[in-house]
Amino acid sequence: MTTAPLEQFRRALVGATCKALVGQAYGYHGRLVDPIQVVYLQFGHERWARFGIDGGDFHWRETTGPEPIEADGSGHAYVLFEVDGAGVVDGRRIERVAFTFEPPDGGRLTIELAGGAVLVMVNADDYTRVEIAGSRGQSR
Repeated sequence: MTTAPLEQFRRALVGATCKALVGQAYGYHGRLVDPIQVVYLQFGHERWARFGIDGGDFHWRETTGPEPIEADGSGHAYVLFEVDGAGVVDGRRIERVAFTFEPPDGGRLTIELAGGAVLVMVNADDYTRVEIAGSRGQSR
C-alpha cells in the first residue's frame, strides 16, 4: 500500500468532528456478500469521507454525501444503512488514524476519537467488518 492515500485521509480527518457514519453493504441475488463494502464518515458540512479496504489496500475519497447505487436488474445490490454503534462516535473529535496491512491480503484501519471511542474497519478474505468501542456517556 502506498502511504499517500492514508496521509491525505489523515490530514483531512484528524481534528475534525465525526457527524455521521453510514455503511454500504453489497449483496448479490438477495444474498448478503459483504456487510460493509465502504463507509461514509461525515466530517463537515457536505464533507464526507468514503473509504474502504480491498485486497490489503486502503482507499478513500472525499464526497458531498453517501452515494446510492440504483439496482440495474443484474442482481447486484448496494444498500446504505446507519452503522451499528454510530451514536458512540457521532459528535466526537477525530484524534488519530492508523492503518495496518494484515497479510496475506487484509488490513485494519483504526480511527481514535475523543473520550476513548474507537472505530475499527477490518478486511480479511474479501470480507469487511466495522467495530465501534466506547461509551455514549463519555464526554464528546
